Amino acid sequence: MNDIAASIGLVQLKKLPKLNERRKQIVLRYFECLDGIPEIELPLQDDEVFRSAWHIFHIKCERRDDLSVYLSDKGIATGSTIPQSIPIAATATGRASRQQKSCSIEF
Repeated sequence: MNDIAASIGLVQLKKLPKLNERRKQIVLRYFECLDGIPEIELPLQDDEVFRSAWHIFHIKCERRDDLSVYLSDKGIATGSTIPQSIPIAATATGRASRQQKSCSIEF
């Protein structure tokens, strides 16, 4: 990293708390609006052990490709970070555990 990039990064870091707070507000709205929809599984919410920056809001949906097309038709961008064919390690409840390692695969 050169000095110019580092200088820009330092200025951007000052904005991080405000950006994180805004993302948290948006995520709370997502949870409020999406809770109770049986076709999707929401991510775990923040608690005393785990706090996310919420730069990505992952949901699980068996018909994710259909959902992506539907949302795209409504002007909502989506992306997939894990190919559907890779099995996801989960606890007995079917929810991913915070103790387990997770990975993202980008193409």
